[in-house]
Amino acid sequence: MRISKRDIIIFILSGLIFSFISVSASVSFLSKNISYSNSSSEVTNVEDALNELYDTENKCVAFLYNKTFPYTGTVQTFTTQKSGYYKFEAWGAQGAGSQSRGAYTTGSIYLNKDQAIYVYVGQGNVYTYDVTSFNGGTGNCGGYPGGGATDFRLVAGSWNEITSLRSRIMVAAGSGSGSGNNNINLGAGGALTGFSGGGTVGGTQTTFGGAQISSYTASSFGIANGGCAGGNGYYPGGGSTCVNGAGGGSSFISGYQGCVSVSSSTSNNPKAGCVNGTTDITCSYHYSGLVFSNTNMIAGNASMPSHDGTETMIGNTDNGYAKISYLGTSLK
Repeated sequence: MRISKRDIIIFILSGLIFSFISVSASVSFLSKNISYSNSSSEVTNVEDALNELYDTENKCVAFLYNKTFPYTGTVQTFTTQKSGYYKFEAWGAQGAGSQSRGAYTTGSIYLNKDQAIYVYVGQGNVYTYDVTSFNGGTGNCGGYPGGGATDFRLVAGSWNEITSLRSRIMVAAGSGSGSGNNNINLGAGGALTGFSGGGTVGGTQTTFGGAQISSYTASSFGIANGGCAGGNGYYPGGGSTCVNGAGGGSSFISGYQGCVSVSSSTSNNPKAGCVNGTTDITCSYHYSGLVFSNTNMIAGNASMPSHDGTETMIGNTDNGYAKISYLGTSLK
């Protein structure tokens, strides 16, 4: 049988049409069999599921810009790559020679792109006499330094530089040092107020704990000193004899009721009209205008999240720790 050119063209076109229909059917078939499981998701179709899986606005950014900060002994810098909400978490350090432990603070805050945050992670368990711990303070007269505070600042500088200290927007307190102290409450890093040690009291929102003995170096705003030194914090605990145990520091969050912010970048004075024990939440608002929401403080004698967030623990032992996590462009 002779096949004409017309028959060949019809045959080819029929094949192409059949192939197109087959491919379309396959695509349709495949699309109906794609599944996506997420118990917290509200998506109802494949397109939305794929968009959620590849959401560069939130999930990819969150993956890239979540950061942890272990102790390094130096200032660490975090710069926001995107405007949005960020969750901050901080754990204070443990004072040497004591079973008392550091506190935990957390909160969410909106930050613009390219905002620099300076992270100071406290040093803990420094079993050397008459030395200084990072973001902590100095033991003297044969005493250990206390546990260092862990904090977030807007101004870089050495950990004990006063302008940098005033710029702190969140502080997790460290615990006081001691000698053979097996009481977890004694000198623990506090929430609004640090726990008292056996020899002296903890820091508050407006003042540091006094030294047990007058020959010990006095503490000051953001700097804890000894004998066996107090835990550092927003305000540090007082130093004491090692056998008695030093007080713990206080914590601070801009936006946490009961906290008292300094009045300005040039003064340690509390905001006007604000005293320790205040119930006016505006007293806590930092002079920078940066204020946290969804805040929480947990003292060093209570249950708090572990560093990786998978478990809980009673207070923070050893060095401090910090985390910043991107939450997205809105708080859900």
